[in-house]
Amino acid sequence: MVFKEATERDEIAQLHRLNYQTFSEELKQYEGNETGLLIDRFHAGNRYFIAVDGQSVRGMISINSNEPFSIEKRLPHGSELKRMFRNPCEVRLLAIEPGFRNSMILAGLFWQVYSAARRERRSHMLISGVANRSEMYRALGFRELGPPIAAGEASYVPMAMDLEDAEVYEKSKRFASWWDRRRANDEVMLLPGPVQISQIVRDAFAKSPMSHRESTLIDIYQEVRERLSMIADGMETAVITGSGTLANDIVGACLRARFGDRHGIVLANGEFGERLVRQAGNAGLKFTRLCRTWGEPWDHNRIEEELKHGAAWVWGVHLETSTGQLNDMRQLREQARRAGAEVAADCVSSLGAVPLDGLGLQFASGVSGKALGAYAGLTFVFAEAGVLETTCFEKLPGYFNLREGCRQREPRFTLPSPQLLGLAAALATHYANAGDAKRRFRHYEDLGVWSRAELRARGLALVTAEEFAAPTICTFPLPYQNVERCRQLGFRIAHESCYLRERGWGQISVMGDLDAERIRPVFDALCGG
Repeated sequence: MVFKEATERDEIAQLHRLNYQTFSEELKQYEGNETGLLIDRFHAGNRYFIAVDGQSVRGMISINSNEPFSIEKRLPHGSELKRMFRNPCEVRLLAIEPGFRNSMILAGLFWQVYSAARRERRSHMLISGVANRSEMYRALGFRELGPPIAAGEASYVPMAMDLEDAEVYEKSKRFASWWDRRRANDEVMLLPGPVQISQIVRDAFAKSPMSHRESTLIDIYQEVRERLSMIADGMETAVITGSGTLANDIVGACLRARFGDRHGIVLANGEFGERLVRQAGNAGLKFTRLCRTWGEPWDHNRIEEELKHGAAWVWGVHLETSTGQLNDMRQLREQARRAGAEVAADCVSSLGAVPLDGLGLQFASGVSGKALGAYAGLTFVFAEAGVLETTCFEKLPGYFNLREGCRQREPRFTLPSPQLLGLAAALATHYANAGDAKRRFRHYEDLGVWSRAELRARGLALVTAEEFAAPTICTFPLPYQNVERCRQLGFRIAHESCYLRERGWGQISVMGDLDAERIRPVFDALCGG
């Protein structure tokens, strides 16, 4: 059963039919007609929320915030509604097919209108409740405003729910808990984080917490680091509690410790490249900023010129999350190698999505909550073994001391076992060895090619050209009118980040436990098909 706001022409036609069946045929409030449809006289101002089974509307309810309200004629002093209630709305047309009248559908319908009323900052919800079901309305939090009033063969009790009442609020929290649990099971995450989590990872995450000093957890910690190093081109790995931003702050501090005032280059062609520029400045690094328009590739001719002028290091984003662009890290590394410079990379979105073999990086960052398919909360900093030996880390904060973080067998600091166990399960599933990792990369590549083709087939132009497209993230000008439709169908797409809103962009990410069959409906939803 899908709960959603009615937006489609067929859904509206079905609710007119359900309206007729309930209020004309069953309750006898209105006389019958030949059409079998009953269009509510407040239809133009109603927002309808429905319960859909497959393609069939099984239940409906509406909310109307435009006065006058129909309840006025059922109150002795209906004209005094404005004095009685500060900012009310009216809930109407509760109808559920007889074979589907269970608490789940009723709860889902009422939660939707309650949420809509709260979002609109309404003070009360008014309703004309069927008289012989008044106990049900009282259980939801409604209270009588007057005696039952006849309408045709039916009788209705005027009632109101105070949305600021403490008892109503407590009930709403229970509803919210139920709704969130249901949504978590139903929603498909097409975000660049959090990503779609497999049941295997969920089960591992839900195990009883363990101390980061327990020998069992230390063994798991070591196994995780070995597998991360395997997919990170053999670099040594420090696992730290935190975000990708923290990992890049550590990389910036390490570059400062290694190079001091020696000049470098920071590359930016998207939001996260621009963040690296800010982080490099905060770390006290001396550098030239080479910026490109978002979605354009790095200017390797400019990079070559700066390297010839003596730049000792280069720092850039491998997979630019904001645009879905895979920057050419291999060409950059070759340019730097010829010039005797070192390369650091933000691999937050590329780790686990594309091969890093042969890049020969000196520093890199990564996280658990993206392409690896685990929960957020763990971040990784990778370093070449030679760099660990020749960099002075001692003056850095303890968290930033990569030599100790990479060389110590057990976690140096508190590490949350749920995140680590979930990550271990994700790595064991798809990155247990080089062959598994290669298959995972191919899966992401194929799914990305297919997803981009589906978007283009529906007329959406991608921000990044196909030759530079990342396998896991598609960014495109977003038809915002269909965002809600995607959500109602159970798909969470990215559009809320400030850098996306400013540009009118949306994103689909295919990281995590996804395949083509599972995400196929989102493309029609995006384009109104």
